[in-house]
Amino acid sequence: MASTYDIAWAAGLFEGEGSISCYPIKCRVNSIRTDVSLASTDKDVIDKFCQIVGAGDVKGPREYPRRKPIYYWQVQNFRDCMYVLGQIYDYLGERRKAKADEMLEACIPRYLSFYPISTGLHSIDSFDDNL
Repeated sequence: MASTYDIAWAAGLFEGEGSISCYPIKCRVNSIRTDVSLASTDKDVIDKFCQIVGAGDVKGPREYPRRKPIYYWQVQNFRDCMYVLGQIYDYLGERRKAKADEMLEACIPRYLSFYPISTGLHSIDSFDDNL
C-alpha cells in the first residue's frame, strides 16, 4: 500500500505529464476505449509511478531522431483505469477530474451490461468511493 505522500507525488506527476482518454471504437458498435497513460524520458520516474499505483505496464524506450528516448506507462482496462484514477483523484486539478468523471459516466452503463450487479464483481458504490 502506497503512502499518502507517494500517492500525492504520483498525482502531481500525472497532472503534469498524464492523459485520460475515453472514446468510441469506430469499428465496434457500443464499444468504448479507455486509456490512462503517462510519458517521460526518465524511466526511473515512470517505474516509480507504476509501482505506486500498482497497475499498468511500462513500455519503451521509443526512440526518435534527435530526441531522448521516451518511456510510457499505460492502463486501458476500464477497471484498472478506475483503480488508478480512484487513488489519485483527490489530488488532481479540475481539468483532469472532469476527464475522469467523463470516463466514468461513459463507461459505467456499458460495464454494467457485461457485469450485472448480481455477479458481485462490482458495485456502483465502490466506483463512487474511488472517485
